[in-house]
Amino acid sequence: MVSIFNSKHIHFNTGHDFDDEGFDQIKEARRLFDEGILTEAEFNKIKSDRLAEHLEPTDSLEENLEALASFNELKENGILTAPEFAHLKTKFLAPENYDLDRDTDEVLEAISTVHKYINTGVVNEQEFTNFKQALLADF
Repeated sequence: MVSIFNSKHIHFNTGHDFDDEGFDQIKEARRLFDEGILTEAEFNKIKSDRLAEHLEPTDSLEENLEALASFNELKENGILTAPEFAHLKTKFLAPENYDLDRDTDEVLEAISTVHKYINTGVVNEQEFTNFKQALLADF
């Protein structure tokens, strides 16, 4: 699945709920995989197809952090792997995704927003520090 995420810049569309039919299908596919009924490749195909239905680019930091919180839940439920989630975090937290006006408070607000997610499973101290340093480099 990481290869799918590598192929394009994606973000979870927060207008969709993880409790919808696609997510239920992913959970059922995971159960079937755990029982040996589906192969790993079959499970990953279903997972990729169902998640792709809910992914689209966005330039909203808050929406991306909410999406990462949802993806963290998927990771905790064994649906996303740690490398898949790490890849999504790298993509979603990339400062170049956001057109922040450096002459206003937007940079400081972005730093404050990401700071709220420290130690929630979404962002750790090092990821926050990297994000902050990247934003402040041109401040």
